[in-house]
Amino acid sequence: MGYRPLSAEERYVIAARRVSKHSVAAIARELKRHCSTIYREVARNATTHDGAYRPMFAIEKASGRRRRSRRNRRYTPEHFATIERLLREDFSPEQIVGRLRLEGSRS
Repeated sequence: MGYRPLSAEERYVIAARRVSKHSVAAIARELKRHCSTIYREVARNATTHDGAYRPMFAIEKASGRRRRSRRNRRYTPEHFATIERLLREDFSPEQIVGRLRLEGSRS
């Protein structure tokens, strides 16, 4: 199973359960997530002035981290346009990687 970011709905569930004093383990079971995922989410996205977990604030912080990630700086819109064009031409992801390597493009 690969990486699955928390959805907005899951963040609202976390906030509601934290207000009603549910344990992190109970929240994790309900969301079918690992306990450490919930602990990390609350620690990363709690507000700095009072330590409360607010889902809208958490969504904004997570979106900001995603926008500022290194990966996003590495690839330009032209890179994505080329990949999307090849996908529309029914190339498999493996074929696209091979083609880009042959052409000397960054991958």
